[in-house]
Amino acid sequence: MKKILSAILTLILICSCSAVCFAAEVPDTESQNVYAKYVGSESTAEVPVPDGEDKIVTELPDGTDVTVDDVPTGAKAIVIRPIPKTETEAHKWFAECLKDKGKPLAVYEIYFLKADGSRLSVNGAKITIDCPKADNPIVCSILATDGKTNVLSSEVKDGKIIFTADGGTYFSITEKKADNTNIPGTNGDAPQTGDNSHMWLWWLLLVVSIAAMLGIWGYGKRKKKV
Repeated sequence: MKKILSAILTLILICSCSAVCFAAEVPDTESQNVYAKYVGSESTAEVPVPDGEDKIVTELPDGTDVTVDDVPTGAKAIVIRPIPKTETEAHKWFAECLKDKGKPLAVYEIYFLKADGSRLSVNGAKITIDCPKADNPIVCSILATDGKTNVLSSEVKDGKIIFTADGGTYFSITEKKADNTNIPGTNGDAPQTGDNSHMWLWWLLLVVSIAAMLGIWGYGKRKKKV
């Protein structure tokens, strides 16, 4: 009977330890290698580049004003496509890519077209675009191939944000992440995972199991002495 009781208590002890460990750490099962794929939309602007011009001023279908300076030689058109919020999977991916930088407010796919229809990077072009309302806006580029991000040099002037593009695929006007290093409880600690709302029940079961096992062991020793 004592052996059976000991086995039951040992099983409870093992289960309680496993439950504690499970509640303390829940693995992230979301894939980090999902890249956005887009199709054309009515909000896309494809603006021809007149021969000899190195500056383009245009207005997107949604009313956003865009100016592009330093257009490279060989560019015959520029394509500017806002990524609408309705593309929820795309914006989830942007948010994941930019989680260490801030919150994406408006994202654009921008590139030049050559005469043969092939793409030409906007790397080095100076872009001025209407800026969404934000306390501390920055511009980040995102590569479609691997999600790599880069914070670009930018400034806000007269309600517009001005930046020099790199070789990124997408450009996000982003609300910069707040510096929490001086705020108690937000000093870079890893976010808590799991549900600890009933942890005390498992700890109590663990303590009771250990106490019961010690009691059985002590009782066995005393009985042998007798």
